[in-house]
Amino acid sequence: MSEAQSTTQNNWFYEENGQRKGPVSENEMVQFIKSSVISHGTSVWKQGFPDWLKVENTDLRVHLDNSAPPPLSGEHINSTLVWVLAFAPLRKTCKTLRNVWYMSACNGILTGHEAKQP
Repeated sequence: MSEAQSTTQNNWFYEENGQRKGPVSENEMVQFIKSSVISHGTSVWKQGFPDWLKVENTDLRVHLDNSAPPPLSGEHINSTLVWVLAFAPLRKTCKTLRNVWYMSACNGILTGHEAKQP
């Protein structure tokens, strides 16, 4: 194996803020881990990997600080705020529909026609 091939196989790539970064050497990756640029949950890749892997699922895991817990997965996060935000537009729509019905009911009383509630 030539030195260029060996260097290529030892190059790592990592994800930062949705962007692919690299290539960097394994020594640089270790420094990034020690300086918290790369931590639990960071996706990494190098030649020979079938796909991007979490750093904790690679040989680099020995350099991770095991005193800090890994990030929470979605199933452990309280989603109440997400649901409130998701249904906020519906609440306004329902209020608007109630107002329309109320106005048509009032109008029906004044005109002698009965409004039907949806």
